[in-house]
Amino acid sequence: MPKCPKCNKISTDEEVCKDCETEVEEFDSSTLAKPEKTQTYVKKEEQYKDLKSSAFSFIVISIIGILLLSINAMGIISIFNGTLTYIVMGGMFLVFLYIGINSFIKANKVKGQISGENQETDAINSWLSENITKESLNELVNPNDGEEVQFMQKIERMKELILNQFGELDDLYLDHIVEEYYNNHFEE
Repeated sequence: MPKCPKCNKISTDEEVCKDCETEVEEFDSSTLAKPEKTQTYVKKEEQYKDLKSSAFSFIVISIIGILLLSINAMGIISIFNGTLTYIVMGGMFLVFLYIGINSFIKANKVKGQISGENQETDAINSWLSENITKESLNELVNPNDGEEVQFMQKIERMKELILNQFGELDDLYLDHIVEEYYNNHFEE
C-alpha cells in the first residue's frame, strides 16, 4: 500500500501525496510491530486482599460441597446419584480445597511483602518530594514539544532519577509510583 514518507499518511493509488506533495513509497504493513499486551501494577495490599478472598471462597465452597456429598451418601438428602457422580463431584471439591489452601499460602507470602513495599514506596515518594519540583522537571523538557511529549519526557526522567538513586526496580512498580506521584503533585 502506498504511504507518504514525509507525513506518514497512507495514500490511495496516488503517486504524490495530496497533503505535502511528496512522492509516495510502497509500504508493507506486515512489518509493523504488533501492539504489546499491557499490564498494570497491583499493589501488594490489593494482591493480598484478592488472594485471601479467593482462598476463602474456594475453601468455603469445597467444604460445603464435601458436606453435601457426605450428607447425600448417608441418605439424609438425595441430590447426587451414582458412583461416577460422587467421584467427579468429590474430585472437584478436593481441587477447590487445594486451590483455596494454595491461595492462602500465596496470600501469606504476599502479606509478608506488604510492609517492605510500603517502606520502599514511602522512601521513593519522600526522595521525590525532596528532589523533584515542577520547575526542575520543566527544565528537562523542550518547551516546543507538545504537552503529551513533555509529559512522557518528565515521566522517563523521573524514572531515570529514581533508578539512579534506588537501583533496579520492577518496571510496572516504577511506572505506578512515578505516575501516581506525578498525578498527585504536578497535575493542574
